[in-house]
Amino acid sequence: MKRFPQDAERIGRLLLSHREFRSICEDHAAAEATLARIRARADADQRPEIGEYGDIIRELEAELEAILRAEREKEEADAGPREGPE
Repeated sequence: MKRFPQDAERIGRLLLSHREFRSICEDHAAAEATLARIRARADADQRPEIGEYGDIIRELEAELEAILRAEREKEEADAGPREGPE
């Protein structure tokens, strides 16, 4: 996902294994496509949907970020403590 390039590998795994994450990604893609269509309209500057879809996209991205953060934390916990220099 272009919004989280640093998590590309993690996103690939989650798309295969995490139903909620996959559903949010699908909703995000649909909202972005809809927003692009609205912005392409001749009357785009008068369309309230632009702000509404922008809000929806930000909310979905926050949900995705929360799942990615939780997954990162889980991976770090599973890796165990790191040994530092003595």
